[in-house]
Amino acid sequence: MKKIITQILLILLSSDLYPQSGWNQQTLPVSGTISDMQFINSQTGWITLFNPTNLIKTTNGGNNWIVTQTGSDQFEHFEFINDTLGYATGRTGANGQISKTTNGGINWSLLYTGSNYYSDLSFLNNDTGYFCGTDGNFGGIWRTTNGGASIARIFTKNFFTIEQIFFLQQNYNNEYYGWWLSSGFMSQTTNSGFNWSAPTRVINGNNGDILSLFFLNKDTGWISFDQNVGGSEILQTTNGGDNWNNQIGFSSTYNATDINFVNYLKGWSGRSFLKVYATSNGGQVWGLQNTTLFETSKLEMADTLAGWVGFSQLAHTTDGGGLITYIGTDPLNTEIPKSFTLKQNYPNPFNPQTTIEFSIKKSSNVS
Repeated sequence: MKKIITQILLILLSSDLYPQSGWNQQTLPVSGTISDMQFINSQTGWITLFNPTNLIKTTNGGNNWIVTQTGSDQFEHFEFINDTLGYATGRTGANGQISKTTNGGINWSLLYTGSNYYSDLSFLNNDTGYFCGTDGNFGGIWRTTNGGASIARIFTKNFFTIEQIFFLQQNYNNEYYGWWLSSGFMSQTTNSGFNWSAPTRVINGNNGDILSLFFLNKDTGWISFDQNVGGSEILQTTNGGDNWNNQIGFSSTYNATDINFVNYLKGWSGRSFLKVYATSNGGQVWGLQNTTLFETSKLEMADTLAGWVGFSQLAHTTDGGGLITYIGTDPLNTEIPKSFTLKQNYPNPFNPQTTIEFSIKKSSNVS
């Protein structure tokens, strides 16, 4: 039976019951475009912006910000392990840099400066982390096991650079799984970065560009895949990438960016033009959430409720982004129903959103 699912916004008599629902714009203390952001909880987070370059910090959910660093590109990308310890990559002039803070980003010490440019980083714990980038000729991956006191190259690839890197913090048989992206190619390691699979940009037999990825564990993950035919797909794997299942097709003309899941059910992705992609069932059905921002390509969720999106502006949610508006079919069931049925909505009684499940004998417009 094909199941058509839609969500209806309910009008609440009391605006105090669900204050500030959805994505609401927050004022940034400086201008620029967001290059990276991270929130370690619903209150504490950091954002880097370009043109000009600034690193800003909040400890009250973005209601107020302080500018901790300004005027240097060395904070292009960063990762905080906790509220005090963090690492950052970037450059000053022609030199690449790696920096470290032990007081929440107020002050930074320079760990490395030189001809290697590190474009991204991913840390497993306080001391062990990975950097990707280029030596000016070939892409590479470097590792530290002593908090940046020394950094050793463990992988070289005949790409000019490796752009993004992502490692899971949990280990499997004492090994760590990770992925890198560069020029639309994706590669995976199952032995802590010392060996990597052949880079690929072919998914389900189709050539394209892999724009973004997120993995919850070694088996379950999502990618944004663009075949350059009008928007990207979101696909999911449950077997470590051996197979990929389509979740959002090319009916969208907007690329999915910065995919982020906080558990097996709740996920979001940035995009452009006043919307955010969202799912509450692991991606079986994706829908849209409204924002006032034209561009939401950068997205960060601290938990199932608190999150931020933006690019040249910033919006914040305290209720998971609010209403998800979607109409879609259940991909797990293809039986044609014999008659029209309309089921009880859930949750019930009143909530800020509700799901109504119904069946129809053939595809048609429904209102």
